[in-house]
Amino acid sequence: MVFQESGLVFNFPIDWKVIKWDEHRFFGYVSGRGFKGVDFMALRNEELYLIEVKNYRNRRPQDEQHPFDLLFAESDFYGEIFLQKFADSFALIEIIKKYYLRKRFFNWWSQRNYPGLNILARLPFFQKRDFIFWTQAAQIIHNYPEKVQLVLWLEPGPTIPSEKYTELKEKLYAYFKKNPILPEGVTITINNMHDQLPNFNIEVDVK
Repeated sequence: MVFQESGLVFNFPIDWKVIKWDEHRFFGYVSGRGFKGVDFMALRNEELYLIEVKNYRNRRPQDEQHPFDLLFAESDFYGEIFLQKFADSFALIEIIKKYYLRKRFFNWWSQRNYPGLNILARLPFFQKRDFIFWTQAAQIIHNYPEKVQLVLWLEPGPTIPSEKYTELKEKLYAYFKKNPILPEGVTITINNMHDQLPNFNIEVDVK
């Protein structure tokens, strides 16, 4: 359950089921079709987490401007990019679910038996079955959007003042609120290794 992404090392708790999107077998099939999925898609206790990682700890200036300063100055522009990544991830989950549901019996059974799907997901034989992950993720989005947590993992690094990071978060939250392109009911948060949700317990270190 240890993954490297953008110069960070993510150690997810053992009870999480995690897919690193750019290492998944479907990534190559859709990457050239305009879909930009988030870095991690994860299930935990019948909750869905979509996590996009941006690490500014060791980024070098470009044209004499630090990339974090550019993000701060153009927060609406980048906010739209982040929202589109989440929206694309919802679309990808639906596409992959439909791929698995081409089998007629499983299609009929899974659409009518969401509790049964959750029971299967707990059995050792099925825990690592790919179709269980994607079907369960799609069912949560459609039926329980309040159990969908979108996470922008924004790592500023020690050179960025905490006040500036807090102001950036406020600007991004304001943009997300006034541009609701995501399913109603989902929650979006901005986190880093020192500022994450209490129930996450994800260990993150610098690579």
